[in-house]
Amino acid sequence: MFIDNGIIEASYSNFGYIPYGQTIMGIIHYDPINATGCKEYDKNEELHFHRYNDVTPFMVAMRGECSFVQKARNMENIGVAVSIVVDDQAETI
Repeated sequence: MFIDNGIIEASYSNFGYIPYGQTIMGIIHYDPINATGCKEYDKNEELHFHRYNDVTPFMVAMRGECSFVQKARNMENIGVAVSIVVDDQAETI
């Protein structure tokens, strides 16, 4: 991902079904102790991710140290509905 003229390049992965024309809104969480999301989260943390007032729990993790699948599973296990993985390294394909 990089910013060029105010545009952020991004790739999206959808692990669920968002009906066409619908919007998903949520609260973003970040754990600085487990910044990459590679360690399993404490199951007691699930209490913080209960959905309330139709607000969906999102979680941000940094790229690296493990697979995207492992990050997503760790977040899903504590009730996160949307996982966001930040990649700040420019790459050439």
